[in-house]
Amino acid sequence: MTIKVSDIKWAYRREIGSNPVKGFIDSLFLFIGEILRSDEIGLIMWRDQPILMLRIDKVDFNSKETYIEAINFEDSGFEKMLIELDLHNKPSAIIFSGFELFCYRPKPDKPYHPKMHPTYIRARELASRILNGIWMLARTPKEGAYVALAQVDEKTSTNFFKKTSNQNQFKDKAMKFETAVVSWIEEFYSDEIGSKQYKTKNRYPLAPKPLEGCQLFVVTSDDDGNFIAYEDEV
Repeated sequence: MTIKVSDIKWAYRREIGSNPVKGFIDSLFLFIGEILRSDEIGLIMWRDQPILMLRIDKVDFNSKETYIEAINFEDSGFEKMLIELDLHNKPSAIIFSGFELFCYRPKPDKPYHPKMHPTYIRARELASRILNGIWMLARTPKEGAYVALAQVDEKTSTNFFKKTSNQNQFKDKAMKFETAVVSWIEEFYSDEIGSKQYKTKNRYPLAPKPLEGCQLFVVTSDDDGNFIAYEDEV
């Protein structure tokens, strides 16, 4: 199965320069910041393992900028994922995978942390809602490094990742996914749509901060689209 434009609920694509791993991480965070509600915390699940927890750090209805906070923790699958993403010394490569975003709406009087649910099944059962996504990281001699992400429903994601019989089919599926993302952005995205999405999902009070002892990083971008990241405190 290939991804069609009509399968996509939200999409994101950008060129990520000479450091594809960092560019991918920042792009993934900002993409999730565009689909996560302001009163939610989102737990990224990759291959049934928790990777990172994210929350909206700040809402600015004038600039419409996304400020997303990453909550790191020991023994996460984040480092393992980054090892698989390593494209250094590879002039041409394509990597893509699916992920889930378990969304929770914590109360101010009930502190939380990324490992509050010890198993995948328990974490899934207690989520307020579950979002499904697909990411693709590619580097080609012609286009350089870029990342494409899309929010889809669970059935679409499951069917998309059914076994591919050979390398040519893998590459063809990846390229068609990237084409669908670009087409969605060209056909459906506009500043007006982006503004409406921002106002709709950020109309709720910000989710509280996690328990003390978590490591926090905020990712945003400037007017020219350059990534900005800084450490925050609980």
